[in-house]
Amino acid sequence: QVTLPDLRIALLSGDWVEPDSGERLRTLAPSAQAFALGGATEAAIWSTIWPMSSPIPEGCHTVPYGFPLRNQRFRVVDALGNDTPDWVPGELWIGGLGVARGYCADARLTALHFNGDYPWRWYRTGDRGRYRPDGVLEFLGRIDSQVKLQGHRIELGEIEATLLRHPQVRHAVAVVQGDGATAGLHAFVQMDAAEEEINALLSALHHELRITLPGYAIPGAISPVTTWPLTPSGKIDRRQLALSPPHSTSPLPEKISELQHVVAALWQQLVEGPPPSGTDSFFRAGGNSLLGTKLVAQVCERFSINLTIKEFFSDATLSG
Repeated sequence: QVTLPDLRIALLSGDWVEPDSGERLRTLAPSAQAFALGGATEAAIWSTIWPMSSPIPEGCHTVPYGFPLRNQRFRVVDALGNDTPDWVPGELWIGGLGVARGYCADARLTALHFNGDYPWRWYRTGDRGRYRPDGVLEFLGRIDSQVKLQGHRIELGEIEATLLRHPQVRHAVAVVQGDGATAGLHAFVQMDAAEEEINALLSALHHELRITLPGYAIPGAISPVTTWPLTPSGKIDRRQLALSPPHSTSPLPEKISELQHVVAALWQQLVEGPPPSGTDSFFRAGGNSLLGTKLVAQVCERFSINLTIKEFFSDATLSG
């Protein structure tokens, strides 16, 4: 095993720095200190720092952005341009000496992402974050990770954060696969788990999603991955994940109840295909609004209940 006894400092960066990076580094370089850094190219690359030797604050499920570097400033801003209170997410704005003047020969893009004049010039990162009461800054993902499915606005970052709460999940990515009425959510996770543990862990992750998120925000499948497709800049290629799921995709093992068997039979009278599992979406299975209306009517008649179309659309899965 290669060792680096003379290495003193390691600077780690990226959207997410893995919590055990510092510990793994110490096995190779016992004398090295590791620091996680965050920021943007438009603000001199790095603007925040977090010493990996520090314990991760309670409630943080990933390495935090930490604190602004010297001569750098950070704001967490709402849609009206006001600073948000502690714990409330908003867009991350970077200020300070490192902020660029703008984009070369692109006044429109400059006006969109930069505002103010030095020394109060700010760069709008397009990232989401929040301040904790102790002044620690948390990175919460991209603002443009919000998607709309079947009329519901869904934060992909919220799905990923929920998956990352499990101690055996190293990294998680949620994407939308498919188009139109057949579009659905799919999550990918990199886990510290033996092969024989994977199915049980996937089931546990799905259970956690169901008790934390509304039904329409729960991925139809969670797939374990060992490596990620990367963009030329070294970031996870979400587009490739959305277009071409890896062969390691594994369905979630989930037993369905006797009641769900009855609903599944009504479902299959309207939509061709294999019997649905508890997490399958009616729309992704080939259903549409008209067929959904018919299913609601049949369920109401079969069970003598008053189920509304709105309730159906809020969670159009078998278990929902």
